[in-house]
Amino acid sequence: MRGECLSVVCLVHSPSRPDLWSHRADTGSRPARRRSGFTLLEILLVLAIIGLMASVLISGATNLLSDKPVTPDEVFWKAVQEARAMSLKSEREVTFQYVDDVANKTKEFVVSNGESTKNFPIVNPGDLDVSFLAPQSSGNLAMVAGVVLDTSKIPAVTFYPDGTCTPFKVQFYRSGAAHTASIDPWTCAPVLTTGDNNNSGPGNPS
Repeated sequence: MRGECLSVVCLVHSPSRPDLWSHRADTGSRPARRRSGFTLLEILLVLAIIGLMASVLISGATNLLSDKPVTPDEVFWKAVQEARAMSLKSEREVTFQYVDDVANKTKEFVVSNGESTKNFPIVNPGDLDVSFLAPQSSGNLAMVAGVVLDTSKIPAVTFYPDGTCTPFKVQFYRSGAAHTASIDPWTCAPVLTTGDNNNSGPGNPS
């Protein structure tokens, strides 16, 4: 056995067998096999990507929720836009009205073209009262809790397929305060008059 060992050693170191020496040298310098799995850097990178995607999704959801109308003025203008869009799309006249359902304690704007109807409920309406009025005051005024209100109400207004609508104003009364907004019959957009403090437009209640 010892002789075999000596023989191997001699063979390895023998100048006449360089191939054996080279074989041993190559075997000794062979790199160790890499272990399978994820490194800490890879895990941290994946977590960072997941966190970035989550922040984008949350931000998008927040923006969608913030677009939801909350004030009566915002709900009104949202309903106006929908009424005009429905009339243009269906090429039919659309009826737009304010409904105060005392029995169910709900107040909402209703848009309908005879085939489809959309409702725009007002959240926490309380003592809110909304009236559609003629663009020019008829002189039918009343004093309510110290506030002068126009009582010449229009039950409903119409939006036409050409993008126009019935000339009208909207009057909001709530908690002893009232404000009005005029609607341009050609564009169905708010009309800003002299002395208007820009609080009559969408999303800017007085």
